[in-house]
Amino acid sequence: MDALVESYLVGRHLFVRHRTLDESWDERVAELDNLRSLSAARRDRIFFEQQVSMVLMTARQVSPEEIEQIEGSLSDAFNDSLDLCAEGSEYPGIELYARDEGIYQGEDGLYYPRWSVEEEATNHGITIDVFLDLRHECHKFAASYPVLDPEQRDELLKTRRDYYLEILRLWMADHPEWVVPLDYENSVNQPYQDWVREVCMEAEDPEECVRGEGVSWP
Repeated sequence: MDALVESYLVGRHLFVRHRTLDESWDERVAELDNLRSLSAARRDRIFFEQQVSMVLMTARQVSPEEIEQIEGSLSDAFNDSLDLCAEGSEYPGIELYARDEGIYQGEDGLYYPRWSVEEEATNHGITIDVFLDLRHECHKFAASYPVLDPEQRDELLKTRRDYYLEILRLWMADHPEWVVPLDYENSVNQPYQDWVREVCMEAEDPEECVRGEGVSWP
């Protein structure tokens, strides 16, 4: 559960892991477009992790005031850390993102690139690749919230993490049939395959439908 929550929280700042939005999108789509070529274990695991992501996204939308305030504090600290990184780079004055009255455009960690990345790169005498590399490195730098006092940072992160862990724990307790452990050989659940079989029961030829999706017929 720790790994699932951590992956969700870090994943909200896409450029911590990915250099561009296209890179993130291509990686995700490539795997989903090739579900049939994946092992049964991987397909079930992906399906389970998608359910987890939806649960955690919903948890954020209905989070209590304390968590909302923590989210705001961490978001501000992340943005300030991005600024700190840019200011300390070889290109002082460079702007990693377009702003609206001094505020980054975007939310939930998905920061929209400047309308003209090429223009910003040209203004500082660098290539687009150098600009994207700098933005990626600054995201990784900001992910540790260096502008915050370490004790304060750790407390904020722990409180937020504990909230999502509890939500996930309750959901998994209520829906044990969806849970796919990393040790798949000992799993009794096949949520993706069960879902395909259920959907295909509405088809004219359920067996052909199921096999066409690369799932075994009962």
